[in-house]
Amino acid sequence: MERLQQKVSGVTQAFGNLEAERSRFSRLTGMERFGRFGNEMHGRVQQLAGSFAALAATGSAAALGLGYAFKTQFVDTASQFERFETILTTLNQGDTGKAKKEMGWISDFAAKTPYELAQVTDSFVKLRSYGLDPTKGLLRTVGDTAYAMGKPLDQAAEAIADAMTGQNERLKEFGINASKVGDKIVYDYVDATNKQAKLMVKANDRAAIQAAITKIWAEKYGGGMEAGSKTFGGMVSNLSDSWGNFTRMVMSNGVFDWMKGKLEGVLAKIDEMSGDGRLQAWAKDIGEKLTRFFDAAWNALPKVWEGIQRFGDKLAWVADLVGGWDNLGMVLAAAFSGLLGPLVGLVGVFAQLGLVMMATPFGWVAGGIGLLVAGITALWLKWDKIVAWVRDSIPEWMQRGVFAESGDPVGASEDDAPEPRPLSSLFGGGEDEATPRPKLGAASVAQHRQEMRSTHTERSESNVRLEVVAPAGTRVSQSGAPVDIDTVYTGESARN
Repeated sequence: MERLQQKVSGVTQAFGNLEAERSRFSRLTGMERFGRFGNEMHGRVQQLAGSFAALAATGSAAALGLGYAFKTQFVDTASQFERFETILTTLNQGDTGKAKKEMGWISDFAAKTPYELAQVTDSFVKLRSYGLDPTKGLLRTVGDTAYAMGKPLDQAAEAIADAMTGQNERLKEFGINASKVGDKIVYDYVDATNKQAKLMVKANDRAAIQAAITKIWAEKYGGGMEAGSKTFGGMVSNLSDSWGNFTRMVMSNGVFDWMKGKLEGVLAKIDEMSGDGRLQAWAKDIGEKLTRFFDAAWNALPKVWEGIQRFGDKLAWVADLVGGWDNLGMVLAAAFSGLLGPLVGLVGVFAQLGLVMMATPFGWVAGGIGLLVAGITALWLKWDKIVAWVRDSIPEWMQRGVFAESGDPVGASEDDAPEPRPLSSLFGGGEDEATPRPKLGAASVAQHRQEMRSTHTERSESNVRLEVVAPAGTRVSQSGAPVDIDTVYTGESARN
């Protein structure tokens, strides 16, 4: 490993020298500046692309915001005014000029009171529908009363409208108790000086009823809207009404009519498609596609359920593989916590290290040793099966020729020949253990080799060459069987 580390360090140093030469060459040729320019240009382009993307996103959001604001502040306001004008036109028997005039009056009234345009218009329409004229002080008195009593404007308008038909229950909410005495109506109320007062009118006189109620309310609640317009909420309401009038004026100068014209064109196209059958064909095509989609989704539900079940089975197998659902939960927790990613990366690093090692001589040797150890281990674990395979693979005639008893007469007939021992006797065991049997295996071969070496040693002369490196004064002596000794002295022993 130290030598391998030295080699790797040398390669690293060589790469460093190569990088230094490349840098020097880049400086000499100007390529380094060109590379820096290219990198800077790439960064600028990326920055510009990011700016364009951000600008596009901001522009899209701004376009959506402006579109929504234009719709709510301009289109909706113009549509609301148009609806009110249509209602007023109907009340005036189709007189659009009078309807526009009343609409202008309503806009001015709303801009100077703490009520919104829609509230004022709704109350104006209710009063007109009962035959009352709101423009001659009636709506102002109704507004003062409603604001002073903290009620919605339309409730006060409905109260006086009901009183015109003899229904006086709603007047109680605005401080008037009405009772009918004969052909007259008596209104009991508390005046502005906090004194009890009464007012009597004929029950069938609508003008007298309107005059009596407006007189009572004007004395008690006059100036309520003017005071409310000076509050913060009133000023906000007036500002909203003024803005509504401005947007209405903008839309009335051709913009709203242009949009209505385009919308009429779209409606005309839809009517044309409906008339020639294209709209029905289009609807049929969409309906059929949706039906096929829903059918496919419905038919896919069983397959989805089967997939979920298979996934559950696989998950159970994984849980069993990791040792239970608890361990699987810890594995999933590790994965979600970011621990599994570094572990997988570590495994990848070790795999790359193995590939690098296998590209070096050290890796070749280590791999060879590993293969040798694996082979020996496999032979050791599978030895019985290997022996059985060899025993079953050798033909019977070869067993007779190879493993016949020694001393058998050559060329003896098959009947006179002794029964050859089965191949199984070569591997130990048998019926007659007294008869020595040859054995296969590494241990038997080693024992046989040792016996042959011992026999050779006993039958040959002994010749020993001894080299001794020892300090001066060392003595060498011989004992036992006589042998030829050739003694060589080196170092200090040679000089002494």
